[in-house]
Amino acid sequence: PGATLTLEQVVADTIEVTEYLAARFGHDRIYIAGQSWGTIPATLAVQRRPELYHAFIGTGQMVDIRETDRLFYEDTLGWARSRGDTALVARLEAMGPPPYADVIGSYPVIVGPERQLNAYPEFDGSTEMTSTIWGPEFSVMESLGAIRGLADTYARLYPQLQELDFREQVPALEVPVWLVMGAHEARGRVEPAREWFESLQAPEKHWVVFEGASHRANTERPAEYARLLAEIEVATAVDR
Repeated sequence: PGATLTLEQVVADTIEVTEYLAARFGHDRIYIAGQSWGTIPATLAVQRRPELYHAFIGTGQMVDIRETDRLFYEDTLGWARSRGDTALVARLEAMGPPPYADVIGSYPVIVGPERQLNAYPEFDGSTEMTSTIWGPEFSVMESLGAIRGLADTYARLYPQLQELDFREQVPALEVPVWLVMGAHEARGRVEPAREWFESLQAPEKHWVVFEGASHRANTERPAEYARLLAEIEVATAVDR
């Protein structure tokens, strides 16, 4: 993507797409939903241009990347020690806590055991990116291109996210907020998100937990997520 791929540009693009969609479908405002990393530009777009949105729905909300990664490091190191995995312990100790200059080589080490750390019987891996990226609708070359694109994008954006902390930088949003978390979400994501949610000033805010789900609760429980979106539309209809 080159030097033009910045968080600022992604937020600007989000707002531009919002304006296009609103005009295309004849509305003054739309709903915006983000998942994982996508909650970051979505949150910032809502903060910057609240008049464009009916509500914000964040799934697997990210709040403070540096703290999330630190908690992942601590949990993975503790898990490796408890299992007597001396090779993983040695690698983690050699890496030290995040952030990392070599994010592509280091980040998978701290998040790799996430499913063992937060195991639950409903998980079958079908909604993991490693599965969906090889979906039957994609050719092998398209899947490989997506992997390269994701790696390049993350390598460029990750360093830009290190000073982000919504608890300080986004103390308020001017639209209703719904945060959706899987009951088995990792501590590194839940704790910062809950702290932000508790302090966040908003017209209304809701913390929604989906059982039998983790980081991708919206795709792990699609029927529940669809019902929630319908409920949100009804709840905010007075404002439309």
